[in-house]
Amino acid sequence: MPQGKSILAIPGEYGDREKTPLRQIRPAAGRIRMTQPRVSVLIPTTSQAARLSACLTALAADRSAVPREIVLVLNAASPEVREVAGAAQSARIVESEVNLGVPGGYNRARAAARGELLALLHDDTEVAPGWLDRLAGTLDARPEAGIVGGLVLDADGRLQNAGSILWRDGWARWQWWGETPPAPESFAEIDVVHTVGSSFSLLRAEVFDRAGGLDESLHPGYFVDVTLGMCVRAQGRVVLLDPGARAVHHRGSSSSTAYRMFVSHRNHARFCARWAAQLTAEHEPFVYTPEAYAAAHERARAGAARLAAARRWESAPPPPPFMLDAAAQERRLLAAEAAVRREWAEELERRLAATESGAAPTA
Repeated sequence: MPQGKSILAIPGEYGDREKTPLRQIRPAAGRIRMTQPRVSVLIPTTSQAARLSACLTALAADRSAVPREIVLVLNAASPEVREVAGAAQSARIVESEVNLGVPGGYNRARAAARGELLALLHDDTEVAPGWLDRLAGTLDARPEAGIVGGLVLDADGRLQNAGSILWRDGWARWQWWGETPPAPESFAEIDVVHTVGSSFSLLRAEVFDRAGGLDESLHPGYFVDVTLGMCVRAQGRVVLLDPGARAVHHRGSSSSTAYRMFVSHRNHARFCARWAAQLTAEHEPFVYTPEAYAAAHERARAGAARLAAARRWESAPPPPPFMLDAAAQERRLLAAEAAVRREWAEELERRLAATESGAAPTA
């Protein structure tokens, strides 16, 4: 890559703190435009002040024509994050002293959002110019689509996420699983996938609301996006990848790799229990060969074509308004966080006991 050229220009843990929740919604510095937004950009944020600043800078530089608003959820945010958020132009700020996690943070943001389309954006994501026009245009042109994601890149320009295919074992895998990712330019056409990442995607608010929001039983995160893809298809809609929209995702995290893997496997088990029937009926057993992946992807396309032809969304009643009791949500997610930490402590004790006995600990 030429030096100095932005890759975005390429086309194509929670402590036992006293709970004093703040549930207000307020504007940040600057004046909020009175135009009714078509898109609400939802960004939960906690501790990555520099990343949040870069995220907001990229959003401000975008000249997409779609009217939008930005809803920032300060998830037990650090003073540095609060300072960055307070200086953001025309952002709406929702505050919580409780870290609501990924699904809870997005749900809190949705309760304050006004747009008919919802953009899910992590605070360490930097969007490329034109991203919003592109994703909104795809939803307009493809009424069968419930959600669309774009190409997600690492900071060095390598491909991080281009949507994935879900297998019967409950794991969603990229087509290059276990291998070097292909060049982003190899993705040229809008295509069907089973899931797109929660770091960079756009979905219809009615789809979000009909699903009851994101699944907070998956607190603090992991399998949120895979579950959302299942909910989209359960409503008769499809999941699309549009490689014409791009963003860099820095994948920042303050948790250890071991803890993240523990939560991922925990939530995988919960996901499989909820969607066992669909996984058995609609998804292939995992065999990693290019031919097996191609066959599974073709089956996904055929399933999407059937959903599109049925047009179930046309006869579906409108979902009820998305309502959220902030205090009840905070109590619920404090309990969920305590349960996750308790399970993690038990897992560490089990691993320690296995090590002391000379047995190999299992994941």
